[in-house]
Amino acid sequence: MFAFTLFYAVLVGQREPHYVLSLYAVFPAMVLAAMTALGGRWKAVLVAVTVLIALQSGFLFCRALPDRGTLDFRGLAGFMASNQILFGYSDYWTAYPVIFESKETVILSPTLYHPTFWERRSDYTRKVKEAGSVAYVINSDKYPLSADAVERHLTDRELSYRKERFKHFVIYSLLSKII
Repeated sequence: MFAFTLFYAVLVGQREPHYVLSLYAVFPAMVLAAMTALGGRWKAVLVAVTVLIALQSGFLFCRALPDRGTLDFRGLAGFMASNQILFGYSDYWTAYPVIFESKETVILSPTLYHPTFWERRSDYTRKVKEAGSVAYVINSDKYPLSADAVERHLTDRELSYRKERFKHFVIYSLLSKII
């Protein structure tokens, strides 16, 4: 199981441990059965392997979490509010922290990458759709190709817009036409 999760997480590139969580669900029962069947030195080896697997799964879990330490959502919310950018579209991991940090002054719909996904708070998406002016907020570290794609999309449609940067985020606002 250790070799499979190591292969899956490192070589395949899926660093989200919840995909292999079902394997870990039966692991304690397997360890207990093996410890009762084995004796002496093998028990110590089994305990060591169990500790290694637990450390590895903890490491993979930590790598799967977004690095919130480098993202300044409070600063982004303040920047957007001070520039009167109050409604927009973004990804899930940006939208909710910005809404929270701004105390719902700035409303972002987390449907930028999943337009048909109506999230837990559909009233946010409804407010954004009803707004007269919306922005597109992209975390350029997490989605490095998206900022260029949005810019090409706006340029191809000959729309005027304002492009601003706040740390890791690119914000497209004041679009001449809502798309």
